[in-house]
Order: sequence, then C-alpha cells, then structure tokens
Amino acid sequence: MLRIVHAGTYEVIQTIPAGNGPHGLRISRDSRYAYVVNMGEDTVSVISLLDMREERKIKVGKTPVTTGVTGEGKTLAVTLNAKDSIAVVDLTAGDIKKIQVGYGPAQLYIEPDDNFVFVANQGTQARPSNTVSKNRPKDKKGGRDDRRGKGCSRRGNGS
Repeated sequence: MLRIVHAGTYEVIQTIPAGNGPHGLRISRDSRYAYVVNMGEDTVSVISLLDMREERKIKVGKTPVTTGVTGEGKTLAVTLNAKDSIAVVDLTAGDIKKIQVGYGPAQLYIEPDDNFVFVANQGTQARPSNTVSKNRPKDKKGGRDDRRGKGCSRRGNGS
C-alpha cells in the first residue's frame, strides 16, 4: 500500500493498493510514475501518479530491494538481493535482462546522464560485502560489473 501525504500538513490524502511488502520507492523524473518494490512477491508495482492507481506489476526476480529509473523513464533497474544481480527492465518493450553484481545488492543509484548504475552490495551480517558495483545498463550484452571495495575507492582504502 502506498500512502500519498500532503507535504504541508503531513496528512494522508490518498491510499493506493500495491503489492506485498512495499519497499524501495522511486519516482520518475517527470513525476508521472512511482515504482515500488514488493519484497513479499518479487514484483515491482508501477503506480500512475496522474491516475493515483497501480497500472501494472512487473515480475523481476528473487528478493527485490529497491529501484531506480532512468531520466527518460524508459529503463528501470532493480536490485535482486537473493540473486546477487540487478534486473534491468525495458519499460516500453517489457524485456528484462539480469546483470551479476556483488554479494547482497541493496541500494542503487542511476547517474543523471543514465550511463551508469551504481549498486551498493551490503552482503549479510555474517559475510559483509563492502563493495560498490558500477554497470552500464544499456549495454546490449547485459552490462558489466566493475566492482570496487571499501567505499568504491580504486585504491580500496575508502579515500
């Protein structure tokens, strides 16, 4: 369930049904859509913010955590924690490709020019990852994982 809150009064002005275990909300740059991960069902809800309703659900893969959407709104990236990968969704054609990343991907960020997706690989408490993966989601072959350790530093020491 997605709750729309008035920015001035903090009152809930609308509730939109979504999937099970909503998490990782991102809004498109044009503010027309919200993308909400449904961790309990391995999907992403596409919410129309113009109509205030769920338009569709996209089955993306095991244990999605968060999303990111490109500036033109045509590509969605989703971290798949249980599969150590990201799903790259062509929102127009519906095609989904997977890119392997580091252990336990959680958060992601798409650069403003849409060339790279950075993925924070957190791992688990027993096996922390402490890496950041850098990928080109538009590559025809599925992208490339260019992992960096300890804070994404090329020297590996966090500086």
